[in-house]
Amino acid sequence: MLHSSRRAALALKGAARHFPVNNARRAMADYVAPLNDMTFAVHEVHKFEDHYKTLKDATARECDKDTIGALVRA
Repeated sequence: MLHSSRRAALALKGAARHFPVNNARRAMADYVAPLNDMTFAVHEVHKFEDHYKTLKDATARECDKDTIGALVRA
């Protein structure tokens, strides 16, 4: 029977085989956010524009679809 520390070391060694450090760094650099999905969620699902129109702050009420879209893309 393996000791728990030896078993943990073997488990980590196996995990390293599936998630090499170099590939993980490269994958993060190549990440592209799903802007179409995020824009759909903000405008169609959560209705941010309608929400901002109900706020008491005049500046917040001026937040339109273009402004919200610029924030999503930022």
